[in-house]
Amino acid sequence: MLQTRVVPELPALAMVNPRLGFHCLASDSAISLEGVQAGETQLAVVGGDAILQNFRWRPLAAERSSLFVCTDWRGRELDDLVENEAIVDFDPMDDSTYRWFRRFGIRRRGPALRHFANNMSSLVAMVAVGLGYSVLDVDFARPWVEANRLHCVDSDRVVELGLSLVWSRQAEGDDLVEELARRIR
Repeated sequence: MLQTRVVPELPALAMVNPRLGFHCLASDSAISLEGVQAGETQLAVVGGDAILQNFRWRPLAAERSSLFVCTDWRGRELDDLVENEAIVDFDPMDDSTYRWFRRFGIRRRGPALRHFANNMSSLVAMVAVGLGYSVLDVDFARPWVEANRLHCVDSDRVVELGLSLVWSRQAEGDDLVEELARRIR
């Protein structure tokens, strides 16, 4: 999300205000909301189930996620992958892979080995070298797929997660925050 929707909008703001500094932080929804509420961050992107009553917010296009593996595993059956390979997730609270399983009725016979990387580039690199599989945002994974480093197991199996852009009511009138909030899709 940060790399595919937020960062591409920053150059336009930097051109208007070349001395503007950006601090982009990827974290979970609860931490992001706390940062906005405390005035530590200006904007946050949160999952659709977040409580937004104390914030200004607007819905964003849904995040579309699917299951990705390294290209060496192309052609393997989904059941074989799920049963015999590890999951690679952002952190122990990340339930995107399990949510994908539930959505498509996929069940494991036993607990899965899970690897974690709280940096999306590292997480994707772990999948690309065959340490496991992961559910990733389709737009984020696209360059890795085009570079023949990742393979989408089944492009018809996509889970959509509603997202919202949130900012503090105190940021009203801050032209830069309002402009960035307007630009992010």
